[in-house]
Amino acid sequence: MLAAPDKEHIAAKERVSARVSSRVLETIKEAANLLGATVSQFVANSALKEAQSVLERERTINLTQHDAKLFFDMLETPPEANKKLKDAIRNHRESPPHDKDRGTQQGA
Repeated sequence: MLAAPDKEHIAAKERVSARVSSRVLETIKEAANLLGATVSQFVANSALKEAQSVLERERTINLTQHDAKLFFDMLETPPEANKKLKDAIRNHRESPPHDKDRGTQQGA
């Protein structure tokens, strides 16, 4: 059986539709029936699970133990800024202020 829907799902008013082959629809109907869900419930729940999985996978950075140690060591003891970085910082500080809402320079 599918997990009980939370309040957000109960009050859902948005629609999602998709065109599928009859073979795909029959497979979805069979799976939904086995779980005691409607096709709509099954599709929404399955899509939500997949969306959450994609978002978690894309928002997570996986590092080896060696790379994680290197990363944290660099955070704790960063290398001294080279000339190119120092020049970039100076140029940034000397440039006109940016409109933070638009990401553009004021007066441009």
